[in-house]
Amino acid sequence: MNNQEGKQKLKLKPEIQLLIDLQELDVKLRNLKTEINSLPAKLTEIATSLEEQREQVLSLKHKYEETLKERRHKEMDLKEAEEKKRKFLSQQVDVRTNEEMHALQHEIALVEQQIDKLEDKILQLLDEEELLNKKIQEQKEKVKLAEEKAEAESRAIKEKIEKLKHHYNTLNKKRDELIARIPDELKDFYETFHERYLGELVVPVVNGSCGGCFMQLLPQRLVQVHLAQEIVFCDRCHRLLAYDADYTPESNTTDNDSDKPSR
Repeated sequence: MNNQEGKQKLKLKPEIQLLIDLQELDVKLRNLKTEINSLPAKLTEIATSLEEQREQVLSLKHKYEETLKERRHKEMDLKEAEEKKRKFLSQQVDVRTNEEMHALQHEIALVEQQIDKLEDKILQLLDEEELLNKKIQEQKEKVKLAEEKAEAESRAIKEKIEKLKHHYNTLNKKRDELIARIPDELKDFYETFHERYLGELVVPVVNGSCGGCFMQLLPQRLVQVHLAQEIVFCDRCHRLLAYDADYTPESNTTDNDSDKPSR
C-alpha cells in the first residue's frame, strides 16, 4: 500500500469508496464503448480500400476494351483504304490522258498516306493493349494480396470487437452488482450527474480546492472532508468531495484537538 492509498483509506466513508469504484468502472465502460464503436469504421475503411483496388482493375479493363475496339475500327479502316488503293491501281490501265494519270496518282498517294497513318496507329494501339494487359495482371495480383490482407485484418478486428464486447458485458455486470450496494440517495445523485461530469463527479480536494471546478473551499468544508463522517459536496459545482489529497493523519489529530474545548 502506498502513502496516498493509506491516506485515502483513512478518510473515505464506505459509500464514497463505492462511488469511486463505480466511477472508475464507468470510465472503463465508456472507453470500451468508444473503442467498440470506432472499430466498424475500420472495417468499412478496409472494405473501401479493397473496393478501390478492384475498381482499378475494372478501369484498366475498360481502357483495354476501348483500345481494342479502336484498333479493330482502325483495322477495318485500313482494309477499306487498301481496297481503295487496289481499285485505284487497277484503274491505271484504263487511263488515257496524262491529266487522268496525275489525278489518279494523286489519289493513290493520298490513300497511301492514310494507310501509313492507320498502320502506325494500329501498332501504337497494339503496344497500348500489351501495356494495359500487363497492368491488369499486375493489379489483379495486388488485389489478391489486398484481399488476403483485408480478410486477415477484418477477422482480427471482428475478434477484437467480440472480446471487447465480452469485457464490456463483464464489467457491466460488475457495475450492476456494485451499484446495488450503494444507498438510493447516492445512487440517484450519481446516475443523475455522472454523464455530465464524465468520470469527474467524485473528486478529491487538492490544495484546499475542489478537484473538479478548482474553487477554494471554506475551512468548514475541509474539516468535514477530513473527518469523513458525512457526505460533502462542493458548494459551486456540486461534485462529491471524496477525500483531501493533501491531508495526513497528523493533520486530522490537529484538527480534532482544535475542536476540543479549552480548559
